[in-house]
Amino acid sequence: MPSGPPAGLKYRRLWCCHSSSVRGLRPPRCSGARWFLCGSQGRNRCRTGQVQAMRLEEITKGLRDRFLLVGAALLVCLTTGGSFFLGEVYHLNPAWLFFAWNSILLIPILGRRFRSQFKRPSFIFFFFAWMCVHGAVIVGLLRWVPLGVWPLAVLAEFAAGFIAAHLLFGIPLKEESY
Repeated sequence: MPSGPPAGLKYRRLWCCHSSSVRGLRPPRCSGARWFLCGSQGRNRCRTGQVQAMRLEEITKGLRDRFLLVGAALLVCLTTGGSFFLGEVYHLNPAWLFFAWNSILLIPILGRRFRSQFKRPSFIFFFFAWMCVHGAVIVGLLRWVPLGVWPLAVLAEFAAGFIAAHLLFGIPLKEESY
């Protein structure tokens, strides 16, 4: 690897260790530096000689991903807050909203693992029934069960769902074969 940025172009050093997620700061015992295109002429000051070239697209992609993450979080907050606001306006029991949101939440949690099975109408019916059971379990846990028991109850409910999917549809229980 070269020990500095390519000659003739203007680069600036961005200290960053591979294990560090904070950019712009040089952690102690950092093994190298990264360079990116900017307005000042960079010099080879890397103590270890291990320098990696970073393209401008990589930097903007990370920034875009962070904006998308913040946007998704705001969308979730607005959607759930809006549903509870509408529930208050139309005098819905909050238990129904918890039931609906916990049922819907099962799709991103388990939908990717069973992606190939969603072509079968019988599996779609099974997954819909599992969503309803999951929503009812969560609402029951919120209402009658102490907080310490929740992880065990949700684990038992997921295990029962996976075993039922295996017995009814022959889906292997190993994750890599979904």
